[in-house]
Amino acid sequence: MANGYIGKILRVNLTTKEIGAIDTAKYEEFGGGYGMGAAIFWDLAVAPDEWDMKDAYDPRNVLPIMAGPLAGTGVPGGGRTSVCGLSPETFPTCEFWRSNFGGRFATTMKLAGWDGVVVEGKAEKPVWINIVNDQVKIEDAKELWGLDTWETQDRITKMVGGRTRFGEEWQAIGDSHTTARPQIVCIGPIGETKARLAARISGSGVSARIGGYGAVFGAKNLKAISVTGTGGVQVADPMGVVNAR
Repeated sequence: MANGYIGKILRVNLTTKEIGAIDTAKYEEFGGGYGMGAAIFWDLAVAPDEWDMKDAYDPRNVLPIMAGPLAGTGVPGGGRTSVCGLSPETFPTCEFWRSNFGGRFATTMKLAGWDGVVVEGKAEKPVWINIVNDQVKIEDAKELWGLDTWETQDRITKMVGGRTRFGEEWQAIGDSHTTARPQIVCIGPIGETKARLAARISGSGVSARIGGYGAVFGAKNLKAISVTGTGGVQVADPMGVVNAR
């Protein structure tokens, strides 16, 4: 697939531990990260008609975490990550809502070969999702639970890729190399307690605060998502992007 999309969306079910993929082409007509995420939420959470849509902490709440078509293309400001789902923040009436955050997470997700990651279900115990290109694992987060977001990212970075400095040290990833650290979105102790205003934090404080989706991470026993990517993003007209920039 070209024109900014990679062609597949990661789907992780924390209850069944199933890891699969969704064809991006099915949702391309909905435009960007939020539009595609809303359509995915409808198909996976609403259309089955198995949930009364009142409790944002219900395992059937689906969280699409999506990159837009401009992420990873070099377009300034095009690398935001969109998140949507049933929000605990609008309590006592939990409503479908959305949030987003900046940083490098969306771009790195695209470089890893994914247009987004959709999280379903609830883990039996604390876990984190480890994405390294097309290799995806649900990891034990016992030692991470209770840590703040700085400590969490530091621990995961050491487990996944050491203390690589941007642009200074090459790290081998399979048959490829990268100078980038893993990009991580995570929660701290407030998210673990399912506080309805809990944010998700990435990097040095980049946050998605609207919607309280950090609390949904906590309800799903999901501490963090880490992604490392060594691929690239194809665009239809690379020189056009350069000239427009």
